[in-house]
Amino acid sequence: MNYETIIVEKQGVKDRLTLRGTGHLNLMTPLMMRELNDYLGSLESDRDTRLVVISGDGDHFSGGLDIRSPLPVLDEGPDYAMNFMHDFGATVLKMRRCPQPIIAVIRGAASGGGFALALASDIRIAGASARMNAAFVRLGLSGAEMGVSFLLPRLIGSAMASELCLTGRFVDAEEAFRLNLVSRVVPDEALEKTADDVAAEILANDAFAIRLTKETLNFSHSFGSLEAAIGFENRNQSLAFVGRSPREGVNAFRDKRKPQFK
Repeated sequence: MNYETIIVEKQGVKDRLTLRGTGHLNLMTPLMMRELNDYLGSLESDRDTRLVVISGDGDHFSGGLDIRSPLPVLDEGPDYAMNFMHDFGATVLKMRRCPQPIIAVIRGAASGGGFALALASDIRIAGASARMNAAFVRLGLSGAEMGVSFLLPRLIGSAMASELCLTGRFVDAEEAFRLNLVSRVVPDEALEKTADDVAAEILANDAFAIRLTKETLNFSHSFGSLEAAIGFENRNQSLAFVGRSPREGVNAFRDKRKPQFK
């Protein structure tokens, strides 16, 4: 995979995806979104890759859209703008649709589109230097794009999500932890090891079970009732029961040993 703005490293069943944007803030460009969409789209049919760790190159996750370079979207009219935004929104959809859990490793700025990519990940681990914000409103744009209006209220509640989207203010690592934006905060130098440790815990489980779990958690956002959620859970759990892995899991528990999933 020869990309210009992202780096994909194969580490066994785990992919390490590094955003390599412009400048010291690791900024996003339309080319980055096209390349992310190409890579993320390939994950849907990739049965060898079981988990993805995403981080930014250098000291920042991503400061969002590169507005220092020329932006034709400001001048080309609504049709161009719709195509421009399609690529950005498609990235979030592909992150949610792919069967692999995605762990975001956040150091420094995760702003605007960078914030959206972090929200679209399944697990977020922040370094002490992390600073996040929905920066769009500060540019005279809608304060919510790339799925933020859907994902953020479900993580932190509608009132606080409204405050962050309407003000565009920054949230530091400790506040992000208090708001449940991230699952843990660690020193920056411990970020990679922490992500690898969490990844190892996930990958110790059965691959099909991991896929079903992400799918169920993802779809449950859209269900209108507990009954609908339980119905979908029952469907996926029934699929899991007919495989070989639950038998191994039960036997391992009875034998007081670690299961050996295939």
